[in-house]
Amino acid sequence: MPTPRAALPLALLALACEPADPALLPIDEPIPGPTPRAQVRSCPAAPTPTPARLDPRFTVGEAGGVTWLFGQVDGGPALAHLAADGSLAITAVPLSAQAGAIDGSRVWLYAPNDTAPARLLSVDVADPDLPTIGEVMPSPHDEPALTAAAAFAVSDRRILLVTGDRAARQVVLLDAATRAPIAPPHAFYDGFEPLHATCAADRCAVVAVIDDETQALRRLVALRVSPDGAVARETIAPVWAGQPHTAEQGDRVIVSWPDEHNLYLRVLDRSGEFLGPVVPVPGDRNTWNRQSALLHAGGAVMLALAEEDRWSVAPVGPHGTIGPRRQIPGAGLQGLRGAPLDDGLAWLGFGGEVSHNEFGSSVLTQTWRAEVHGGFLPLIGDPPPLRSLVRGDGDGDGRFEPHVLVRPGAAAALIVPRGDAGHDSDPVIVPLRAACPPQRRCAAAEHDSLGCGAWFSRVLPLDHLHRAALAGLRRLHARIDADSNPPIDDAGTRCQT
Repeated sequence: MPTPRAALPLALLALACEPADPALLPIDEPIPGPTPRAQVRSCPAAPTPTPARLDPRFTVGEAGGVTWLFGQVDGGPALAHLAADGSLAITAVPLSAQAGAIDGSRVWLYAPNDTAPARLLSVDVADPDLPTIGEVMPSPHDEPALTAAAAFAVSDRRILLVTGDRAARQVVLLDAATRAPIAPPHAFYDGFEPLHATCAADRCAVVAVIDDETQALRRLVALRVSPDGAVARETIAPVWAGQPHTAEQGDRVIVSWPDEHNLYLRVLDRSGEFLGPVVPVPGDRNTWNRQSALLHAGGAVMLALAEEDRWSVAPVGPHGTIGPRRQIPGAGLQGLRGAPLDDGLAWLGFGGEVSHNEFGSSVLTQTWRAEVHGGFLPLIGDPPPLRSLVRGDGDGDGRFEPHVLVRPGAAAALIVPRGDAGHDSDPVIVPLRAACPPQRRCAAAEHDSLGCGAWFSRVLPLDHLHRAALAGLRRLHARIDADSNPPIDDAGTRCQT
């Protein structure tokens, strides 16, 4: 259809105002979810390793977009998170915990009744850089079931623990205010392995594997714990093989699992109710090597699939729907860790091998080598070059344990040497992304120095002819203005002062 003449002056007015890409939300647009926050764009960070004193024991979870770890620092218990300057911030705590959970803006830590009565500790992390540590709260009841926890969840009204070993688990429900048992512990004796626990108000849920030693009756189930402590069980997947994964997405829990032929997803709420049917993951079964993961942060979830010698990722919608899949260039090592940011995926690839060498008929030696590399996959545009973060080798059996830490607009890798790798190196934290400086305003790379593209796209939607013309003028304008262009970061965004 010919372009109306009246539209031509408006098109000329827009010579320097290319519409913003809808995939790049404005910086002040809130993220959907129970605790909305402003989106924060990330910029490249220098991958300079900095010593980190933390020996991490477990990941507590994420509060307000910030990852929290628990571990030991100089022999004492501590929480750790990514500081605004990219370093590892340490908060000493007065409880040597065995499990942790997040409830809103609070970190909860649990210590079992091994040498003393079971204890709880609450830490307010509403301001992550100024946490407020509460008092250690011992259990007022001598409850024998409060042993080491395999799963732990907290809400404003309930505390849920799954204790005991794999052959004899117990589900324990406590009142959050009094820490008194709601009901006697519910026992399981058939190979109960919890994967994820959640609580919402006075209801709780556990996603778990139940089987016997032969795995002939292996099932993936959801346990629903009612306000009075009664436990109901419903099967998520009756037939499956391989490792299931879980991830929280706002007030929902995504569960993934493979069988012998396919990979599936299902969405539950925090009380364990199914929110939809089983969703099969589309893909080529001939290339999938049965490795998968759910990468999650800030309420976003991405499904990662290992296909032959590469990894690819796809966003997961709130109903378990799968978005377009993209390959992660360079992620060819055995393992993958990652965390979605507001403008892309920060990821780590890691792997290595242990070799056995024989000298003569009686001398056998063992050597190891390992590597961690990192990268960033932007929502649009090409990714920056792959970076090797840590590598090592030596005698014996060594490896690197990687963790991805995030805060809004930033990500870093905490890399911990394990085994014989710890003889020659210490834990380090390596920045992957940093929040763009607050004085810089990022717009789509096609915007000009006037920064009016987003405004113009709201006022006058452009047809394909206008877009083609503007694209050509953009390229011409970029060549003319090459010497004075503001920098463009690796996510394809132009940052203007």
